[in-house]
Amino acid sequence: MSLTIEVKYYDSPKVITYDLNWAPGMNIQNAMEGCYNQYTVPHSQSTFTFLLQYSGTYNAVYIGYMVVAINDRQRSGRYIWNVYLNGAVINNGLVDELEPGDLI
Repeated sequence: MSLTIEVKYYDSPKVITYDLNWAPGMNIQNAMEGCYNQYTVPHSQSTFTFLLQYSGTYNAVYIGYMVVAINDRQRSGRYIWNVYLNGAVINNGLVDELEPGDLI
């Protein structure tokens, strides 16, 4: 069983696709870590790196970790990273539990 992470930049139609194995209890952050471990090896043509920032709680709502960079591309100016799970933007950090076949 697997799931997919896709990376798309606002200024490019190109989508970079990463497939990885799903595991019970896996959340989005775990999937990103697994993708890093699987694809960021010497001489890989499709490396996956990311940077997170802990945001804690805001207005009594848990935010948790937010993505601030993927593949060395940081958020800047009016551009931020949005994380989608099966086409819907997530609002509670990276803790959503995943199912086989999910698309991040």
